[in-house]
Amino acid sequence: MHNIRSSLRRISFAIIVIIIAIQVSANYESGQDMVTGKEMEPANVVCIGRVLVDMPTSLITTYGMTYFAGWHINTSLESDEKFEVRLRDRIRDLENARNAYGSRSLEFLKAVNGELEGTIFQFDRESLKVVEGGVVSHKDIVKIEAYLHGHGISFDISGGVRHENEIGQLEDLIRNMRVREPGDVLSKNGFCFDRGIILGSENPTLSEGVTVFAGDPTSNDIAVVIDSSAGARATDTLLQRTAASSIRKEYPSSFKNLRIGTRRINEHLGEEVLTRVIEDDGRSNHSFMWESTPVKQDIYHPQITMELSTGHNNNDSKKTPFTDEEAIALWDRITMTLRTRPASTSQNSPD
Repeated sequence: MHNIRSSLRRISFAIIVIIIAIQVSANYESGQDMVTGKEMEPANVVCIGRVLVDMPTSLITTYGMTYFAGWHINTSLESDEKFEVRLRDRIRDLENARNAYGSRSLEFLKAVNGELEGTIFQFDRESLKVVEGGVVSHKDIVKIEAYLHGHGISFDISGGVRHENEIGQLEDLIRNMRVREPGDVLSKNGFCFDRGIILGSENPTLSEGVTVFAGDPTSNDIAVVIDSSAGARATDTLLQRTAASSIRKEYPSSFKNLRIGTRRINEHLGEEVLTRVIEDDGRSNHSFMWESTPVKQDIYHPQITMELSTGHNNNDSKKTPFTDEEAIALWDRITMTLRTRPASTSQNSPD
């Protein structure tokens, strides 16, 4: 009887083991299907400043803030008629406004002609107190803007507080600007931003930056952010900031590092931290980040930050639908494509 009971227990145990093995195998195969799907999915090439990234077609890409040599550029789709109305309204507002001296704010308009047409404004003069070597003086400062339009695209350029002689810098920038079709990322050397490109390999201030966002329109569970910034860098590296994180030290069980360390992506050296995070409400998500090591005074090696996060859905689920393997597969699918745009010296002229 004892032998019979032992045999039955062994058989039951064997059945349980087999069932578990089948479930594990099914989950593994499902994960592998997701990995394969992400690796095989078609991609769109996205131009981000002076680098390129291949983004899976299931993710919709949008551009955020752009700056170049101290000028901020905002892009929008706009008809010729709406642009003309907005331009007239801006001129009228500035003609009716007063500057700090009580005079009319608008000082002059300068027409822009070519592929991009529009107007440059100089306005809002005021006095700035300056202390140099203990000597106090006052210098006039102004604001400079440009409204440009071409091929159904509008570019608004602003620089905040400027000196009058800097209007020449803006004119140089405009001469090198072109409208860029979404898929046109390789034909010209220059700095890419939303529907535009500033041709050439030079930047007088060595300062430029652009941010790109990507997400799945069928689900808000996943978010991708890629930022390229030349002329500035974080004080501490990604690994240093992670090691010093007070929240990680206070709640160590809430963070599981899936991959952490240095990682080179093509010609860009950097550091990577891939983490699964358990929130206070039990929700599980992913927080992945890679950050390059910039080269000082080199616009072709800016500080590039790539981030991917999951678990943004506000449904009843307590965890992201992505497994660790699936999230890493998507992350690698995107990040491994980072590369510098070809810089052909023969393409540096703005035509």
